[in-house]
Amino acid sequence: MKEPSVCVGNVGQLAMDLLISTLETVKIGILHHPALLPIVGYDPYNNKSTEISTAADLHLCKDKKVVLLQIRSPLIKVEKESFLKELSSWVSDCAFRSAIVLSSSHAQLRFDAQMIGSQFRYICNEFQHPDIDRLREVGGIEMEEREDDCGVKKRRLPGGGFALKFLTLSKIPTIVLTKFVDEGDNTNDALSVVSFLNNWAQYLARVTKVEKTFFLEKFIWGTSAFSFVLILINYFGFFRFI
Repeated sequence: MKEPSVCVGNVGQLAMDLLISTLETVKIGILHHPALLPIVGYDPYNNKSTEISTAADLHLCKDKKVVLLQIRSPLIKVEKESFLKELSSWVSDCAFRSAIVLSSSHAQLRFDAQMIGSQFRYICNEFQHPDIDRLREVGGIEMEEREDDCGVKKRRLPGGGFALKFLTLSKIPTIVLTKFVDEGDNTNDALSVVSFLNNWAQYLARVTKVEKTFFLEKFIWGTSAFSFVLILINYFGFFRFI
């Protein structure tokens, strides 16, 4: 399963839009929870569709056995932890093989060693991800630890929203894939995230100039949007929605 987190420049959300619009996906349901501010709109992927989009939509790609969750609504602060706990439980109950969270992090908060080389990083939980070796083969770098004022070292994700919180709550192998970015027009960042993800997981053909033009025209989001992208991989059985 794949999902985006509230993050710098909405990179995760834009990347998920590109995945949903490029893969042969079908909408299979919505998520409802008190943490989600209710919204409704037209189908952003097909102008001729009578389908609606909501605060949290689930899409399925049968060919790749992948479920994609796109959340467009901000989470109510007092309900956020409850939502993430229920989401992680649902993911576990559905017996997904693994999960990937797409996110981004503030480029201005990098330390010197992070300013050169690849700008992609990953953070994984305690469960062994089945594709971790492949991720390292394509150049995946684990997020470096940072030392706080008390001398405690942790892997941090400034600007990455609640991606790390979901990571700690997840009961299956989960990886947060992130990129250091600046705020602004982040469409190219989203394209590079999808390209890196595809180099690792090989979900779709290389993004072409035609696809890029389509993407830029269709999915330009303001910086105030919120997102949470979850990619659930190798689904089994039926779904029980929250």
